[in-house]
Amino acid sequence: MKHTKIAAALVLTTAFAGSALADDSRQLSQRYDYQGETLVFDVGVGEAELLASDDNEIRVEVQIEAAGGNWLSFWKHVDLEDRELTVKQKGNRLLLSVNDQDDIKQHWRVYLPKQAPVSLEVGVGQVEITGLVADLDVEVGVGQVSIEHGHAYRRIELHSGVGEVNYSRQGRQQQVERNLVSQNFETLLDGEGDLKVNVGVGEVDVREL
Repeated sequence: MKHTKIAAALVLTTAFAGSALADDSRQLSQRYDYQGETLVFDVGVGEAELLASDDNEIRVEVQIEAAGGNWLSFWKHVDLEDRELTVKQKGNRLLLSVNDQDDIKQHWRVYLPKQAPVSLEVGVGQVEITGLVADLDVEVGVGQVSIEHGHAYRRIELHSGVGEVNYSRQGRQQQVERNLVSQNFETLLDGEGDLKVNVGVGEVDVREL
């Protein structure tokens, strides 16, 4: 009987914790007219997916949730009600972020004009970018970056401090410089714009179609 009560208590505790986590999430979304700015995204922990479109607007969808990681996080309530998307204009740069990034994980999906220059910074997480044709600068502390494009860039610089770099052009794998723990790929071509990716620890995978 004693073991049965303990097991029941554990089930109830797990169910309560799971319910609490399930409630600690929120969906944010906004639309913005695009007027030629460089788009700057700041994502602390999470995922960012950027999808090029032929529209002349920016559609941002962000799901935020309480960041877990240990047993104590089950009991810590993270208030998401005051978390909002913020947009700041600085010259020709449009800065987009969640106003308070402490204790949350972010899942960004952004539809943006394919000709929009982008600067994206992620602390820990994954980045997927498809179809952009302008300057692209991606910085990730720990994680993975995957980019697929059909644009002829002028300068390409890819770096992983600890990890792998892969670059393929029209299905053909390009030569990558490999050091003890880091990998790099740099080239100058007859094209337009710069493609730069820097990952501290993790993988860079870029495919030119």
